[in-house]
Amino acid sequence: MSTTTSTTSSNLLEEPIMDNELDRHLYKKFDELIDTVNDTTFLWTDEMAEADDIAAYERLHERIQVEVNTNPIISRTISSAFLHWSLLTTACEKLQHIESHPIIRFLIEKDPSALLWKCKFYQDMENSSPIYIISRHHIHCVLMPWIAKHFPWVLDHPDCQERPPIFFSSITMPIIVDYNLTTMMILFVNFLSIILKV
Repeated sequence: MSTTTSTTSSNLLEEPIMDNELDRHLYKKFDELIDTVNDTTFLWTDEMAEADDIAAYERLHERIQVEVNTNPIISRTISSAFLHWSLLTTACEKLQHIESHPIIRFLIEKDPSALLWKCKFYQDMENSSPIYIISRHHIHCVLMPWIAKHFPWVLDHPDCQERPPIFFSSITMPIIVDYNLTTMMILFVNFLSIILKV
């Protein structure tokens, strides 16, 4: 990776804000959103449950949009009490269906730097940031070509250059992609759409 690319990636990266640095009102808003994402259940045991869960995703998406657009600092905040998780990290870990992708895309668009924020005391500390959670997730990995297209500087960041994210497929073995040519990620979109039928 060139020095120019490294500098660009570093300049674009914003540092997170701890939730205990927020005022009481914003702290409560952030905490409530984290709890809401954690508490959203997706049983999908029958058609009615599936319809209810899709509606729950839509309501959650709407609420997150309203809160984050009103208070943008929320998307830059991480939890001081729980593993330094951001709202994006929580969504990537807890929302397990493709219907959650509008929520995840929205949070990435609001603060793409959050893709690179590491969690604290995570099982795999070096690969604990959302970009790795997304790439190795059997549903969320389809977002990788979109990330590569719209935020290539994330994949050009030294963390991703030194430890390329593993691109997961539910049918094939995990693929370690060379992100020195980040545009090659876009070539995977049709491939993944076929094998995951999305």
